[in-house]
Amino acid sequence: MPSLSRSHTVVILSALAGFLGLGYAAVLLSRIPENPPGDGFAAGLTGIFALIVTVSAVLVLFQSGLLAVTLWAHPRARVQNLLTVGAAMGALGMGLRMGFELGQFFEPGSAIDRFLFRVSGTLMGVSLLVTVLGLAASGAGAGCWIIDTVRE
Repeated sequence: MPSLSRSHTVVILSALAGFLGLGYAAVLLSRIPENPPGDGFAAGLTGIFALIVTVSAVLVLFQSGLLAVTLWAHPRARVQNLLTVGAAMGALGMGLRMGFELGQFFEPGSAIDRFLFRVSGTLMGVSLLVTVLGLAASGAGAGCWIIDTVRE
């Protein structure tokens, strides 16, 4: 039963990542001023980033919920494995996406701050790629589950 306990852990951690992502999006939205200085380009970018985080967090919560349902339905091992991988990848993508905020905890101009600034674009790209791959794995798992249910 190690895979069952692993699935429970992934459900809990991915749900936590989803809720943290929603909280992070709320913080981002609260940082946008009502009357932004200049033409509001930076405020618009922050809003777009908050929207990306919100959609990703909802998808991670969906993946976590789908995996939680399978814990009681006891599907075949491949379905559970695909859904577990999908939820884990979604949580990892959310963690990478929230990694952008690590820079604010370091002194501006420090070596760590400069490093995080340099890799921020790569982190965003990798986080989106991992999220899409997680969605594909969860979708494949859900599709296999439906096919297995229809065949029985």
